[in-house]
Amino acid sequence: MNLGRKKILYGFVLIALWGTCFGIVPCAKGQDALAVAYKKTEDRQKKRTEDSCFLEAVKDHLVGHTGQALDGFMQVLSLNDNHAMACYEIAKIKLEQNKVSEAIVYGEKAYRLDPKNEWIQVLLAQLYENTRQYELSAESYKKLSLLRPDKLDYAYECANMYVYQGKLKMAIGVFDALEQRLGITDAWSMQKYKLYSSMENKKAAREEIEKIRDAIPGEVKYYEILAQMDMKENRYRDAYHNFQKILKLNPENPYIYISLADFYQKTEDFEAAFKALEKGIANPKLDFQTKVNVLSAYYTKEEKTKPSSDLIKQASMLFETLLEGHPKEASGYSLYGKFLWRYSDSKKAQSMFEKALLLDSTSAINWELLLTIADVNKDTSVSLHYAQRAIQLFPEQAIFYLFPAAVYSMQKENLSQTIFYAQKARQLCMENNSYNLRMSLVFLGEAYSELKEYDSAISIYEILIKLDPKSKVIKNNYAYQLALKGRNLEEAERLMADLCKENPNDPTFLDTYAWVLFKKGDYKKAKTLLEDALKMDKKMDPTVVEHYGDVLFKLGELEEALEQWKRASRLSSFPNEILIEKINQQQWISE
Repeated sequence: MNLGRKKILYGFVLIALWGTCFGIVPCAKGQDALAVAYKKTEDRQKKRTEDSCFLEAVKDHLVGHTGQALDGFMQVLSLNDNHAMACYEIAKIKLEQNKVSEAIVYGEKAYRLDPKNEWIQVLLAQLYENTRQYELSAESYKKLSLLRPDKLDYAYECANMYVYQGKLKMAIGVFDALEQRLGITDAWSMQKYKLYSSMENKKAAREEIEKIRDAIPGEVKYYEILAQMDMKENRYRDAYHNFQKILKLNPENPYIYISLADFYQKTEDFEAAFKALEKGIANPKLDFQTKVNVLSAYYTKEEKTKPSSDLIKQASMLFETLLEGHPKEASGYSLYGKFLWRYSDSKKAQSMFEKALLLDSTSAINWELLLTIADVNKDTSVSLHYAQRAIQLFPEQAIFYLFPAAVYSMQKENLSQTIFYAQKARQLCMENNSYNLRMSLVFLGEAYSELKEYDSAISIYEILIKLDPKSKVIKNNYAYQLALKGRNLEEAERLMADLCKENPNDPTFLDTYAWVLFKKGDYKKAKTLLEDALKMDKKMDPTVVEHYGDVLFKLGELEEALEQWKRASRLSSFPNEILIEKINQQQWISE
């Protein structure tokens, strides 16, 4: 630039400054242009800052810096209070923080600022649903469905919100609208069928299935539904027609025979029901669990009377068919075992549980059932063998120690083993008054009594009578132990007087009462009670007979006493040394 032009430029600047200082205003048009240009520059700068803050906040949110992200989005709002996406992001963060009410405030603001934004509306709909504002949620999903008719999930969610409100007709209306727009489909018809069924509108539910059946004529499912509806409404002829249609369309359908069995059962054609069920159970395409469920429901339901022998025979045949097709399914054997145990053959039932446990030894219930059945079958060697195996597998379960305790208690040959197992069961009982605890104490009490450790026996029965004060057996045994020891005979007499008053025909209670009176020296009354007990006791308990001999001896009837002692010895299953001494010495001997 030459010197002349510099002077001219400075001159303009001086004139401009002079004009400003002395109030000379430039033309309005020039001023407006400068202001607009400045404003645009300022807006661009602000927008760059706003966008930069937003992007930085998004990055923070993505990497899990939630607090920084929230601060960043708040800064965006301070720059632009109408920033819809910042409100949306804040709503998401508030939801993550479980501050749902605050999330809704920002979600609603975001929607007001950008009502056409799909993701904002989705978030708001979910927020309303989470707070059970189903009416608002339904409205949001309805708008979404209009905004994006190609996304059918929005229509489904809208229908769900109507269902939550109990507005089932409006939910059906959603599917009707879809059907009018896109035609009949299985999905919408099935939804409407379920809704009509919930409304107990059987006619509309049936019409919906008939409509989709006609639209898709080869689909078996619709005939199955109609058949089941017919069965519930006792329309057996229509049901039969639908079952036959299913067989024609899909003769290999494994479930049709189960349905037919139910049909024949309800129409009392039991022979046809059995044949249909037999086909179903034999069908390899029918899954094992369905077969088990059917057999379980069909033959193991509670019956007021025992099933007929024909029904038991048929059930056994079906179980055998089941096991032929599924020889490695433990639950099949255990189910059959339960059936046999309940209705017919305990020996075979034991065999079924043995096979079940050979395949799967992890079922504690099956071990318990096996041991229970073996106990009933008086198979003591099996009981002890399997009890030991069960104890190894389930060392913390008290029930498995009770089985060997019971065996040794019954045998009376190794009572120390009874005490060992009963004590172990007692230690493992977590509940203070469980059945297992009471049984362990009963075995202990009986073992101590047999070993003539009467103090220990009495202490056990004192615990038992506190646990179960209404038990007649425990009262009787407690009184008997007191009598044997000669302790607290007044209490023993009170207990037995009450028991015999309530149960005057029980020979065991009469014998105990008599023995308490014997210990008190009341021989005449004891004799009367024992004579009553012997009249009632058809099996002739040797203990009662021996006690009768003891009373007769005390009353001076020596020959008759000796005769009763000999009679007791003949009846006894186990050698009784004291009784033998009484006979040999012809003298009463105290225990």
